[in-house]
Amino acid sequence: SSDAVCLRTIISATIPHVGGAINTFLTDRGAEIAKERLNLFCEKTTFHLNKLEEEKVDYAYLKSEVFYDLLFQCISKIVRLKNKEQIALIAYIFCKSISHNLNDIVSAEDLVNLIAELSFDEAIVLKMIADYTVNGHQDIDLVGNCLVNSNLENKMTGKLQFLLKRLESKGLIVYISSTPMMIGAPPPCYCLTEIGKIVIDLLLN
Repeated sequence: SSDAVCLRTIISATIPHVGGAINTFLTDRGAEIAKERLNLFCEKTTFHLNKLEEEKVDYAYLKSEVFYDLLFQCISKIVRLKNKEQIALIAYIFCKSISHNLNDIVSAEDLVNLIAELSFDEAIVLKMIADYTVNGHQDIDLVGNCLVNSNLENKMTGKLQFLLKRLESKGLIVYISSTPMMIGAPPPCYCLTEIGKIVIDLLLN
């Protein structure tokens, strides 16, 4: 469109040193990346729908505004995602919605948002909390980018605190201990919410 051409001209002319590179990315490489991500979404969608029995398809839903809203949401999310696992999960959720084979607790739209906005480190923390909840462990610590079982000190790093707060704000975990953080005191205890359990099931399956 003329607006897009105008924008590219402004970028090239006004941004010093990197304007040309940004313009090239927006017109060439950016479109190529978006196409690759859409192709992966279509590939995963085809895979799941080929396994779906025809009688389970809700054809009335396919003609509804709700379906088109979800489709648009999925596409707008995946063109911004570089993680292939997240794209694959969004395709899976999209296909499950066609047969209404999703948990009633959370909508497909909310699940797509949650998966798209989940960072790599957040996913690691969420998986660790799920694993420790199942196995009865609560002593978690952050070393580098990885959560590990720590028997040395009951402490929390700034990054781990940040990730836990992010997951809590998204409604995926809940803080269930008010024990103050002191030397020798047990570490804070978190557990998955019902929505957190749904998300972790998606991540692990």
